[in-house]
Amino acid sequence: MNIVETNLSFGAMTVRSRTNRIICHHAAAKTCGAATIHSWHKANGWAGIGYHYVVRKNGTIERGRPEKYVGAHATGSNSDSIGVCFEGNFDQESMGAAQKNAGIELISWLKSKYGIGTVVGHRDVMATSCPGKYFPMADIVNGKVSSTDPDGDVTSGGTTQVQKDQGGAITYQVHARKIGWMNWRCDGDMAGTTGQNRRIEAIRIQPDGRMDVSVHIKTDGDKKYSNINADTLIGTTGKSKRLEALMIEGDKQFRYRVHQKTYGWSAWTSNGKWAGVKGKSKQIEAIQIKEPIILVRAHVQSVGWTEYVGDDEVIGTTGKAKRLEAIQIDPLGMEIKAKAHIQGDGWVDYGVIDKDTVIGTTGESKRLECLCLEGDFEWRAHLAESGWTDWTEADGVATLGTVGQALQMEAIQIRRK
Repeated sequence: MNIVETNLSFGAMTVRSRTNRIICHHAAAKTCGAATIHSWHKANGWAGIGYHYVVRKNGTIERGRPEKYVGAHATGSNSDSIGVCFEGNFDQESMGAAQKNAGIELISWLKSKYGIGTVVGHRDVMATSCPGKYFPMADIVNGKVSSTDPDGDVTSGGTTQVQKDQGGAITYQVHARKIGWMNWRCDGDMAGTTGQNRRIEAIRIQPDGRMDVSVHIKTDGDKKYSNINADTLIGTTGKSKRLEALMIEGDKQFRYRVHQKTYGWSAWTSNGKWAGVKGKSKQIEAIQIKEPIILVRAHVQSVGWTEYVGDDEVIGTTGKAKRLEAIQIDPLGMEIKAKAHIQGDGWVDYGVIDKDTVIGTTGESKRLECLCLEGDFEWRAHLAESGWTDWTEADGVATLGTVGQALQMEAIQIRRK
């Protein structure tokens, strides 16, 4: 709740010794704020505005008379009460959601602050129609704030990113609804929340080399930020605008994905491709960005070549009984050696590979049965009939798979040591 300080000048006032109740009023004027009412009441010869708070139609709460002083709003009932005035004439109009929500929040806060339960209308203590026949007294006294946010209410539970700053090869942070800027995360860690209906409104990234970032912003559409630095605000703050999709382009290879309302985590994607669904009004709630140590793709039975994926991602398929026929590794500067045992061909030594090396065969319906890899990483294999092997260091000696058993390899996975 944000109370706007109006800094009005008052004459002599008396400190209130007790607070037993809250009295609600309407201004009986369709448009007015605390400053206007202050001038009216001073013209009456009073110390200044008699109400302690004014709730505007747009949901703004303005400070009137300082809260500790006796008000001038209900003759005979001022000495033990706080006066709250609502902009408008509720003998003639109904109250909008923004103003009602603000009133509910203010009254609830005052009740808790003073430990009181009595909230009445001006008409309950004097012969008047105030605060008007259309004033929503029951809602103001006992209501629950309903969401006026276009993305609905924030919810409890779910998961929240690690609450400490951490930097790495690629470091990033998000600006989340009702939290603001969260801690810096890095190298594939989650930034943001899931399961809380909490949109990401902006992102900052500390780039490794040149990086261009595009986002799809509610009502603004696609916006590209070129050659960013750690201070580049990607998106908006203070405008309640959700990010709906993310694309990264840069000198280096990046892998990234987003957690989106309704859809959950997107697939990991690479430079120049969108992560997230545009045009469905679904907010991004969390992101992950990493600089992969290598990129790998697989040639799969009846599928052909898959897209390149990075470390920690599955290369091939599981649970589909489809043989892995070949893999291709982009070492991204790492020296990698490979040997493969291929159906009908036996062991083939590929030596030091590059991104064009095809390890295995294509178009021959031959299964990869066993692999031996050497590089600065660990890896595991998913084998027909037995599933995933243990994680194994790629030391150029250890082999994963089978020889002489006619069993196919179906997938592999690589991770940093």
